Order: sequence, then structure tokens, then C-alpha cells
Amino acid sequence: MMGLPPHSYAALIRCEGKTLAATTQALKDAIAILPNGHNLAVLGPIDAPMSKRIAVTTYNCYF
Repeated sequence: MMGLPPHSYAALIRCEGKTLAATTQALKDAIAILPNGHNLAVLGPIDAPMSKRIAVTTYNCYF
């Protein structure tokens, strides 16, 4: 194996809400309940593409 992608699994959690604080807090709560024994790399919460549209804020968290 050359170690080129895809060489691991990936997951995305998307959260939508009316406020930035509620949206990011929901993702932080999701991160907090993840098991630590699997060497998970967490990237986020970060802005989603087109994160603000028609009074809905969208943020992503990648695992």
C-alpha cells in the first residue's frame, strides 16, 4: 500500500440552528460524548460552505 487516500474512514456531523452559539454548542456536546480510545482526529466545529442562509446557521465537524 502506498498510503494514499482513502486510507482511513471519515465522518461528518452537520448541525443547523438559528444562532451560532446554539449550533457550535450542539457540535461541542457531540464531540464530548465520543469515545477516546479510538485515536479519533476531530476537525471542528468549522463553518460549512454557505454557512449562513435564510436565518439558518450551519456548522460542520469532521472526524
